[in-house]
Amino acid sequence: MEDWKTAPVSEIQRAGLALAQRLTQEPKRVDAAFVAELQERGLSIPQIERVAQIAFLFAIINRAADALDFPVFEGERLAQLARALNGVASFVRVPAFSPTWERGVDGIVRPAGVSTARERLTSVKGVIPAQLRADIEAFAAGLWGAQRPEVTLPPEIDNYIGRVTAYAFGLDDAATDALREAGYDDDGIFELTLAAAIGAACAVVEPLYGVLYGEA
Repeated sequence: MEDWKTAPVSEIQRAGLALAQRLTQEPKRVDAAFVAELQERGLSIPQIERVAQIAFLFAIINRAADALDFPVFEGERLAQLARALNGVASFVRVPAFSPTWERGVDGIVRPAGVSTARERLTSVKGVIPAQLRADIEAFAAGLWGAQRPEVTLPPEIDNYIGRVTAYAFGLDDAATDALREAGYDDDGIFELTLAAAIGAACAVVEPLYGVLYGEA
């Protein structure tokens, strides 16, 4: 599909694609008027939430895959991918929830599974300290305009986290080599990357869920 705006799809599908693009590129522009327009075009609230869940997951997957250079799936690279996916699973476990949203202690409404992912990110034992993972999440989400406390990252990771958060495409070995010189091994680099990706992904869905359930 070269252009979803002119592709031969149903109006409901086109509305879903419009939402996916807005969430991915301009999540702060998801407001009540936009959600009302989607509903007028046939999208139900459960369908809107499903698109948001997909956008959230791909915001993580795409950043991790680009930053950690996953395209060659053989030999050691395949083993690296398996380790990375296992690492994602250790932090991001999203079972079915009812209700589908949750207000965090910070007052922000998020999908229930996203709140669980954030909690695990800042509490599960890992290679790098949980507080550093929390600071990276806050830094990354803040770069996308999400409501977070202002944080300052260690200078040796600041540039890398910023590039992963913006879009990781184009990161080369020099970026990860610099992290290794600063003392981070492969598992540590993975956790840095995942924390940034989750922060960016949270910023993708929070404005939408604020519209849907912010007054609940």
